[in-house]
Amino acid sequence: MFASQEQVEAFAMESIQLYHLVYGWEPLEKGSPIIYDSELPNPFGGEAFPAFVELALIDGDSDEGTALIHWAQSFDPEFTRQIMMQTFTDMAMRLGNDPPTESDLPEPFLIEDYAEIVFDMESSWNRSLHYTRTIEVGPSMRTDSKLFVDVTD
Repeated sequence: MFASQEQVEAFAMESIQLYHLVYGWEPLEKGSPIIYDSELPNPFGGEAFPAFVELALIDGDSDEGTALIHWAQSFDPEFTRQIMMQTFTDMAMRLGNDPPTESDLPEPFLIEDYAEIVFDMESSWNRSLHYTRTIEVGPSMRTDSKLFVDVTD
């Protein structure tokens, strides 16, 4: 199921990392998103996918004591395609098969992640976090979603 220790760790830590997306940053200001580079481990054991991430304060509600934060991660489709081509070529060589050609890879190959977080400014905990990953490969699309909700109130 897993090809490396990194893949096992990534799988085991996924929910914890998602819940803590907004922690450890400078305070967010409305209209001034934090933009940074990231990467997603390759599920096939090849080179990681480089990503572009934006973390932004969308709105604050002082009456409710909450802040609405958006987090988005996107991947360059051409670079993702190059990594997949190399990954599948490496796999074919290990199995003694002919390597794929460019026409063997489906178009498009897209990965997008998005999270909407309602953050409690008094407790410094998330009231809710809704995360969605959309993967589009050729004519197929898959969307996975996770919802974390604080039920302590």
